Amino acid sequence: MSGESALDIPDNAACAFCDYLSGRRPFTVAARTDEIAVLVTREQRGLPHLLVVPTTHRETIVDLRDSEVVALAIGVRAAARAIDDAYQRPGIADQTIAHVHFHVAGTLPPEFGHFA
Repeated sequence: MSGESALDIPDNAACAFCDYLSGRRPFTVAARTDEIAVLVTREQRGLPHLLVVPTTHRETIVDLRDSEVVALAIGVRAAARAIDDAYQRPGIADQTIAHVHFHVAGTLPPEFGHFA
């Protein structure tokens, strides 16, 4: 952490999110705290589409500190509320299975095949 900022500025040059958070690459940051940032994606998978990421480089969910897990969950809820307020639930209430859930995508080597 630099002495100039209370925030941990990511320095992982191989990570696009770290580049966005450090300012090395331009990106729209809608909100930021010490532990998380909300990014407005350019590769839309639905409108609107926000990403909530930890401000410290963490490769997977298992690498998160407990405080980051809490901050991310609160950030996801805040992003959903912002979308709800702005667009009157364009997809939040009309999700396929009307039960709170999160999608976590992992990658497996090709030899594991596809799971249904």
